[in-house]
Amino acid sequence: MGAAGKRNERIRIETVTTAKNAAREAIETWAPLRTVWAQVLQQTGKEFVANAATTGGADVAFLALYQGDVDHKMRVVWRGRNYEIQSVDSDYRKNETVIKARWVDG
Repeated sequence: MGAAGKRNERIRIETVTTAKNAAREAIETWAPLRTVWAQVLQQTGKEFVANAATTGGADVAFLALYQGDVDHKMRVVWRGRNYEIQSVDSDYRKNETVIKARWVDG
């Protein structure tokens, strides 16, 4: 089974959009861009918990098929948690994108 078989988690990539609230004021909100299959590359459970406790967040890398339009202004939602995108490394020759993100509590 190739690398595609390891992409066994659904992640939602979201982008900031502008909407109007009840007072007709412009507000920023998150809107889904797309949902994709990804392989989640994270630290071991012990490292994950220790990192979250000391820095208030935990780093995760998501490996997905090529996503050329994803950038650091977006976020990833995985298993109900929001992850701020720290960096995106897309390689169209390998047909893959690595999204490095940080979960921040709160």
